[in-house]
Amino acid sequence: MRGGSQRKLTIALFSVYLVLLTAVVLFKLPWRFDFSDSVRTINLIPLLGSFDDTGMLDWREIILNALVFVPLGIYSSMLINTGNIVQRALPALCLSTVFELLQCAFALGRSDITDVVSNTIGALAGVAVYKLASSLYREKTALVVNAVALAFTVFAAVWFAYQFYVNNFVMSSLHMGSMHP
Repeated sequence: MRGGSQRKLTIALFSVYLVLLTAVVLFKLPWRFDFSDSVRTINLIPLLGSFDDTGMLDWREIILNALVFVPLGIYSSMLINTGNIVQRALPALCLSTVFELLQCAFALGRSDITDVVSNTIGALAGVAVYKLASSLYREKTALVVNAVALAFTVFAAVWFAYQFYVNNFVMSSLHMGSMHP
């Protein structure tokens, strides 16, 4: 595949990633399609909202937030041809901040500075992954990264659709069935 075709594929995969990322971050999909527990809070103290009921730091959420932004760092590196690590991670910082502000504005969840920090760290890890891939694959980096991204995108889309179906149709019908004797 030529460079122009690789760039088009990168943009297409990046677009699918952004749609799925937005669905997960803002709308908590595929797990629920219910906005009845609308919350509007802002936490500006790092890690303050990251403790569980026992007072232990919940690293799972922090790590998952970072992992979900790793692809953004990779895509930023692929699409921003010039610039240093900060310029390649800046889109993640901006997007994460916008997500948190939208969550607060529309009462879609709790806005937390820890999410912005962990998301940006995830994107920085993605930039590092891309840099490593570039040193290993040189001129074939886009081809290799797009092939891996395509496999992950197909898997994520199928998993997302399955989870959405189960959580919003199967489980709701089971729940409705248990409500009627």
